[in-house]
Amino acid sequence: MLKRDFKTEEQEITERISLFLEIIKLVEPKAKINEIKEDPTDNKFLECAVEAKADYIISGDKHLLKIKKFKETKILTPNKFLDILK
Repeated sequence: MLKRDFKTEEQEITERISLFLEIIKLVEPKAKINEIKEDPTDNKFLECAVEAKADYIISGDKHLLKIKKFKETKILTPNKFLDILK
């Protein structure tokens, strides 16, 4: 997907994935959340965010974006998140 969507070379993809793997935190949610009724499969992202105590969920998913915030986690588009980083 990175190669196709961003026309990125294989070596750069490998480097980005390696960097990503150094900074991610894997979690296994303990609690089930049933906040998103329109698409219940999206609740897994909220579950992970709560478990990880995430500040943000970065997504283009309309169901998640509609919520805007869940508990302490803000839900933003990638562009909005990049604006915050600037």
